[in-house]
Amino acid sequence: MTGLSDVLKVGGETVSAAEVPRYVRFVTEWPMSGTKIQKARLRQRIAAELAAAAVTEAPRLTCPA
Repeated sequence: MTGLSDVLKVGGETVSAAEVPRYVRFVTEWPMSGTKIQKARLRQRIAAELAAAAVTEAPRLTCPA
């Protein structure tokens, strides 16, 4: 299984710093509509989780050395 550090390490090696995602979230299931991911529902779900945890801004990730 690929972990967060593996994702950031590969991303940092193959793309410029401006293209590395600031935030990474792993989910176990996607809200689907037929064969398409419902991005609006996914954003709403993440926003609700962050609001419940009283998080206003996620910390920025840094590439591991």
